[in-house]
Amino acid sequence: MIGKFISFEGVDGSGKSTQVEKLYQWYLGNGHRVIKLREPGGTKLGEALRNILKFDDAGKGIHRISELLLFQAARAEIVNKVIIPNLHDGVNVICDRFIDSTTAYQGYGRGIDIHTIMELNRVSTENLVPDVTFFINPHFSLIQKRVSVRAEEKDSIELAGLEFQQKVLNGYADLSCRNDKRIVEIKNGGSPDEVFEDVIKEVYTRFYKKEIDIV
Repeated sequence: MIGKFISFEGVDGSGKSTQVEKLYQWYLGNGHRVIKLREPGGTKLGEALRNILKFDDAGKGIHRISELLLFQAARAEIVNKVIIPNLHDGVNVICDRFIDSTTAYQGYGRGIDIHTIMELNRVSTENLVPDVTFFINPHFSLIQKRVSVRAEEKDSIELAGLEFQQKVLNGYADLSCRNDKRIVEIKNGGSPDEVFEDVIKEVYTRFYKKEIDIV
């Protein structure tokens, strides 16, 4: 695979989606081929499942295993129909959430066996793993403030409450420690531009340092 696969992770209100957009615009501005995606989503099936899982009455109160399997179905679709073909074609792929979200939310948050989730992740992705994952980790008080501001727009995950979000955040921190070569934790205590400085430095170092040195 020629294209680089970059994922962004974090709890709701962490600012990760802002960083996805900033990196996407950086790639475009520097003449790189790039697409940005979100999970669940990115395909007709994925977007339909996203609506069910996050907003539709059909997704409210569903069993945690049902929730897990719907996320995996959406993932299998986007991996096989969008992500892998683009990577093989040399296109860089930036994804707002991927396998770590499922492990953090359904595993650490919902209490489903972690090993079961990891095996399902492996199957649904055909062993595809991002080249680098940015875990955007702001102080929890900042998350509380951001989530409360958009209270009227809360989806089913956000409605699970702050205790649930704290479990998810702890899960991300654990995953970051266990996968420290792939997952880069960025403390989000500053402005979006300041956070992006850390993101782009890591992207340069991992993927383009040799090119820059040659130039």
